[in-house]
Amino acid sequence: MICLFSSYSGGSTCSALPEAIPSARFQNVWCAEKNPFLRQAPPPGPVPAESWARDWSLAGIYKSTDGVVSVFLKSKTTGMHRQIQNNDANDRFQIVEARLHRNRDSAQVTLSLDGVTADFGFEFTPAMPAPPSAVAPPSISKRRALITPPQP
Repeated sequence: MICLFSSYSGGSTCSALPEAIPSARFQNVWCAEKNPFLRQAPPPGPVPAESWARDWSLAGIYKSTDGVVSVFLKSKTTGMHRQIQNNDANDRFQIVEARLHRNRDSAQVTLSLDGVTADFGFEFTPAMPAPPSAVAPPSISKRRALITPPQP
């Protein structure tokens, strides 16, 4: 309440400042569990090590009549090709498992380099031919001489 007339004061003093709200009102809101300024952030998790496989992609798998499996890798950074065979014990790359399949999406190979294993599958690249899509036959207008090609 604001006093407008000083002659009406009647001995009481009028204050424009409100009373302080008791701190007990905020104790349950600002307790240690809910106070955002007192919370401790969890420590960051371990940073995963970068795999050697991120620089390589599977270019081909071949199994000869002798049972020798050859895996062809291509470096994504340099474009260099590398051939790995399961009968070569001196190579740092070793074939752990090769799953050959007629469908490229189902064929996979597991390789190890110095004891670290990685799985490879064929990746779709723009250089590969796209699967055939259903193309509508050209529409023929009323005049047989005008044939409109299908629109993309």
